Amino acid sequence: MAYEPLSGVAAILTTAAVSALLRCGSSHRPRKGDRVVYMMRQVFRAERGKAPEIVEAFKNLTAALGEAGYTNRRIYVDYAGPMDTVVCQWEFDSLDQYFTMERGFFVDQSADVQSLVKTFNSYATSGLKEIYEVIQ
Repeated sequence: MAYEPLSGVAAILTTAAVSALLRCGSSHRPRKGDRVVYMMRQVFRAERGKAPEIVEAFKNLTAALGEAGYTNRRIYVDYAGPMDTVVCQWEFDSLDQYFTMERGFFVDQSADVQSLVKTFNSYATSGLKEIYEVIQ
């Protein structure tokens, strides 16, 4: 079978896809002096029927994060996909700031922090953290 070049819409779509991939390369990286924003996402799978307890814990966490200056705080629950999934995400400007806060979170825990950790440990069957660089 002979190779035939793409034409019409297929060629345009392919060109657009290649252009998008090229833009996702190193060219999107910030230049020195540019503001960099990161987004943290924590995803917990709750025991069956225990998602509301995880949501309440995340509400307490996001209130504290707001006081610490973190922005765009959101809590999501599953609509489709794995049941009893709760997602919390927020944005911040510094990885150093985030990791310093996270380490400090577990040193000399207050009663509120102990309660928060106990809720996650008691009602979550699994969890993960993701950190992304916000591009747009």
